[in-house]
Amino acid sequence: MRVGFDGRFRTCYPQEVVDMHFDFVLGNDGPEYRWRGPESPQFNPCHVLQFKQPDLVLISRLQTHAVQFMDQQQDHWALIYQDELAQLSERAARYDDSASEHYLPVARRHVSNEPQLGSVPCPALPQFIVPDRTFATADKTSDHG
Repeated sequence: MRVGFDGRFRTCYPQEVVDMHFDFVLGNDGPEYRWRGPESPQFNPCHVLQFKQPDLVLISRLQTHAVQFMDQQQDHWALIYQDELAQLSERAARYDDSASEHYLPVARRHVSNEPQLGSVPCPALPQFIVPDRTFATADKTSDHG
């Protein structure tokens, strides 16, 4: 499972990736707000949506710049899930075309401001098998015994 970004960014990601993430999440408030790598491309909040061609984008609704930016991308991205904390959008060319095998009908999309209740297992994670906890007892008639 690929993870787009987490809090260890300075030790795990090239500065260009850090900058494209923060362009998307925070916007362009200038150098007094955040440091930008000298080799990084110019500010472009869309760059992260093009880099490696992601099909899904999951964002916190607390990231107001990202939420507003995704609202402007409705020609390219379709909102398929929203609750009080998160939004999940899909690449419209793949999932919003009724002729596509990946199409998700509007009736199956869940968009609300309600809290998310409960959970479901993620299909991308492996199923864990609980090992058998029984142990064979040693044969007392063996030479080792």
